[in-house]
Amino acid sequence: MRICALVKYPPIQGGVSARCYWIARALAERGHQVTVVTNADEVEESYRIWVPNEDQIRLEATFPNGGFVKIVNSGRHQKRLSFIPFSNPFVTKLSALATQEIRRNNCELIFSYYFEPYGMAAHLAAAWTGIPHVVQHAGSDRTRLLSHPELSLAYKEMLRHAAVVVGDSNLAGIGLARSQLTHAGGEFLPKEWFDLSVPPLNIGTLLHRVGPLENQRTSNRTELLPNRATLGLYGKVGEPKGSFDLIKALGQLHQKGVAFNFLAMVGGREYGEFTEALLNAGLGPVTWLLPFLPHWRVVNFLRACHAVCYLERRFPVEIHRPGIPVEIMASGVCAVLSEEVAKKQRFWHQLRDGENFFLVKDPTDIDCLTEVLSYVIEDSDRSRVVGQAGQRLIHVATESDLAEAYEHIFENALARHHKIESSGREKASLTDCEDGEFREEVLTFISVRMPAASVILHDKLRPWILEFECKRAIAGLEAAAQRAYRFSEFLVDKTTHRLDPHPSELIGQIVSFEHHALWLAIDLEGYSGVPPFPHLRASATRRTTDQSPLRLRPVLSNWTRICEFRPDIEDVLKATCMGQPVELTPPASRKASFLFQKRGDLAGHLSNQ
Repeated sequence: MRICALVKYPPIQGGVSARCYWIARALAERGHQVTVVTNADEVEESYRIWVPNEDQIRLEATFPNGGFVKIVNSGRHQKRLSFIPFSNPFVTKLSALATQEIRRNNCELIFSYYFEPYGMAAHLAAAWTGIPHVVQHAGSDRTRLLSHPELSLAYKEMLRHAAVVVGDSNLAGIGLARSQLTHAGGEFLPKEWFDLSVPPLNIGTLLHRVGPLENQRTSNRTELLPNRATLGLYGKVGEPKGSFDLIKALGQLHQKGVAFNFLAMVGGREYGEFTEALLNAGLGPVTWLLPFLPHWRVVNFLRACHAVCYLERRFPVEIHRPGIPVEIMASGVCAVLSEEVAKKQRFWHQLRDGENFFLVKDPTDIDCLTEVLSYVIEDSDRSRVVGQAGQRLIHVATESDLAEAYEHIFENALARHHKIESSGREKASLTDCEDGEFREEVLTFISVRMPAASVILHDKLRPWILEFECKRAIAGLEAAAQRAYRFSEFLVDKTTHRLDPHPSELIGQIVSFEHHALWLAIDLEGYSGVPPFPHLRASATRRTTDQSPLRLRPVLSNWTRICEFRPDIEDVLKATCMGQPVELTPPASRKASFLFQKRGDLAGHLSNQ
């Protein structure tokens, strides 16, 4: 298969870059031809990997079976790049370079990983060349970027036009068919590199080689101090990462005379604040700051440590599942993890504090964190045993598994694309109301997003959806998620406006409440061109004649609804879903206001007053 990949790639630091590197290499080893189009050479210094000369050759690869990885980097022609207001036009650069490579190499498929700029550039290249686009998201683009009011719609349109989307199945609410959504499995590690036989990094030699080019990132420039435990930290630093909590705890230990080495391979926007905090804590003499190393050299860094900390807490990206804990433990090194991070691991129920890792319940509790670190430092032999026990927990995909997973995804994308082309119809035209499969997809949305209503109306849903389709003019290009919302409106009419011969006030409340909850998970505004924030000159809120706070109505956001329901409606929904008896008669005498707040990533927020 000939593949054009628009992705993060070394020398960009981070988990997505690492995974893209191994995906490309694994596919090439199986005979596929992968052209990587990237802006990696233009990455800012705070996120740049230092790649030694002997490792440069690893960025590309050629195999005897004809497979290869070839890199095409942007940023080669910067002198004539000038316009006002200025920004680096990554989407334009990458889409042009990708289109050129697709036509030159007769590529069959485009793969992108991360929405900005790679997914958007790949979308343009796919539109220009007519070949299918497979897009994969990470955590921050799926949440933070997709929620941005000025970016959200562009990403949604890109996703709707993709042949396959790799990631969260909840993206179906954007208007994707089930056949468009898939996943690529769990964690992956290259077994040949993450192995107990890998030698530890020689810190003095590395710092001598890095020299003045990275002088701003280094403190001590000699070998680690002997006969003491070495604690490690790597990745981007920041407040939610627990980086500054760690410095406070280590500073306290250092002041008490506890001997240790601190080895940090870190960077990011808060790097300056991090190094300043290190100096303020008096940790300079025991700290070795390193540049980011290539993904295949991370294990050497880990093997130079007795224990490595990963202390994320209150991390703003809800679906973030970091891969660093897996890398630490796969290296046979003792992992010190926050509870928030530990609970995100697939093997969480197998973790035992003090046996195969060390737990820090809340890193902001500095005394607790200091106590854990003190134990790890003072009993380095025990830490080594804990690290070996943790290594036995790690069972992850190999390079062959990784290649097979993406081969399957790409083959399905090609098949889906060819089916649409051969039918001569738009992919969404399969949503005719006579199509039983599509009707089932609509009913699946209702059952998942309106579970209590589905329990109460289970024998009526199928007859009513047929009635709904016959009475309403159905748009042929409407996606299942949007059709499900229209059907939920029909259900509200049936139950709230007494169109059903046996209605009750509570049934109407249940259906209406879940109808609004369904709205949170489905993109309607993007289809109709409704902006999240209308351009108003009026104040942010408008008061009714009732001046109580509950009568305030926001007017700044089209992604907000305030509705009144009986105060116990959420308890009623839970009981109904569990099959417990619920009193369906007397209406509640008191009402409560509920706020339904939609987000661009369709992970809405619900609260009541």
